Amino acid sequence: MKLEPPPSAEDETILEYHAKKIRNERDKIEMEVEIRDFLNKSANDRVDKQGNIDRLQAELRAQEERANANLKATLNAALKAEAEIRHAEARAQEERANANLKATLNAALKAKAEIRHAEARAQEERANANLKATLNAALKAEAEIRHAEARAQEERADAKLKAALKAEAETRQAEARAQEERADATLKAAFKAEAETRQAALEALKAKMRAEARAEALARKQEYHRNRLARYKGNLMIRFLDRIQSQNGKDDPKKDQNDFICSSTGYIRQAERLDHKTLKKATGLDSKFLKVIQNLGKYVNDRNVATCETDFEFAQYLVSVRGDGSDHYSIWTPILLYAVQMSSLEEYIADIIDRGRD
Repeated sequence: MKLEPPPSAEDETILEYHAKKIRNERDKIEMEVEIRDFLNKSANDRVDKQGNIDRLQAELRAQEERANANLKATLNAALKAEAEIRHAEARAQEERANANLKATLNAALKAKAEIRHAEARAQEERANANLKATLNAALKAEAEIRHAEARAQEERADAKLKAALKAEAETRQAEARAQEERADATLKAAFKAEAETRQAALEALKAKMRAEARAEALARKQEYHRNRLARYKGNLMIRFLDRIQSQNGKDDPKKDQNDFICSSTGYIRQAERLDHKTLKKATGLDSKFLKVIQNLGKYVNDRNVATCETDFEFAQYLVSVRGDGSDHYSIWTPILLYAVQMSSLEEYIADIIDRGRD
């Protein structure tokens, strides 16, 4: 057999190109087979969608036929090219060193892997896009079917619901009327109780306001009297001394005086000359009242000419302050009762009021 000459560097490049091309064709065929299997599986999983399945099966059959034809042609070409390449490779392998062949094969495998990876990504993207479109169409058809069924069910449910709502409305109206009647009775009783409660509260408020008004009036009256206490005391002490003088058969200090100042001086001297024995004998009061009488100088200039004018008001004031803890009542009540010749303030006040009515 005649041996062919070894290939040149250009022939080796051509052989490598054909080898890569054959491998790429083989990978492409394998990928198409995988896609076909995937599409067949996707079609089988959607048997219940009959309309879409028929269309998908027709498309798959057409694709399968085209794929088979392409695969057959590609395989034939690949086999032929592979035979030529193998023959050339056999010749090249006999002449090239094992080291160069190993490096070349490694580079070829790396390139092949990268190409296959890129083609796989591209095919996966195309397959995903096709599958997504198919699924969207199937889902859209299913949604339309379900929507139609839902409308039919909704129409049937509407009729039932209207009847049920009508019956329920009639029942609720009856219950509402019954509750309204019961509520009216309860409300009337509640209104009556509330009215009674408010009336009682109103009466209590009126009583409180009356008590506050009385307390305020009493406070105003006491304030009025406090502003006039000096006059009350001056007038009362003059009347007190006049009664002691009259009881002892002596002249009134005012009889021989021509003016108010001289009269006041005479009363002050009379009060200073008054002793315990005379006071006790004339009035029955003890020594603590003597000190009060001897302080006439503090009040004598505030008195009126008519000493009896303020005794009634002073008596009312003493009654109002009874029990307030001050010594006004205990000190001035005995002096006032001696001066007006009464046994109690109430008796004196009542007597003055009766005289006013007469």
